[in-house]
Amino acid sequence: FYKCKELKRIVLPSTLRIIEEKAFEGCSGLEEVEIPETVTQIGARAFYGCNQLKQIKIPSGINHIGKSVFENCSSLEAVDLPDSVTRIESRAFAQCNLLKNICIPMQVTVIGDFAFKRCFELPEFPYCPNLKEIGHQAFLMCESIEKVILPATFRKLGSHAFVGCASLREIRIAPGIDCIPTFAFSGCCQLQEVSIPEGVKTIEYRAFEDCKAL
Repeated sequence: FYKCKELKRIVLPSTLRIIEEKAFEGCSGLEEVEIPETVTQIGARAFYGCNQLKQIKIPSGINHIGKSVFENCSSLEAVDLPDSVTRIESRAFAQCNLLKNICIPMQVTVIGDFAFKRCFELPEFPYCPNLKEIGHQAFLMCESIEKVILPATFRKLGSHAFVGCASLREIRIAPGIDCIPTFAFSGCCQLQEVSIPEGVKTIEYRAFEDCKAL
């Protein structure tokens, strides 16, 4: 169905197990997709650029959201993720500018590079007690996030991870992290409170640049 621009609705059969890479990429008119519970894998860029898609429910057999699966779905507002998801790969929801209803499962351990880049309406940073890693620019320009709490399991924060999060007011950094990387919180202009644990050894170049409320 690659670039079938007139496709508006599809109900996938209950015999389906895998949605391959780029299966619906560029289906710019696609408004509704029903994915059966039998699906256990969704390939990279499967729904890339489906910019009329407003909501989607991911079946319970899925354990990760692959690279760029929903990137540039500019009308996507609501995503129902199952508790089985443990990883959100790079660019999974990048440029989903209207995304505001999504509950990140508690079991997620990795949020990849650019995963939620420019999700302007994302209302909050998910508290995942098992989270270990946030990638480069993962939440860049997520302008609605007000608070970030990193759990005790957390070990690695990517550079530019929260650049331009203009509503961010409070950060609690996990005791397991030893480095706050380059530009990590640059441009968080309303940031007023930062809790840095004793284990941090390095605060890199411009990590808190233009945090004018500090």
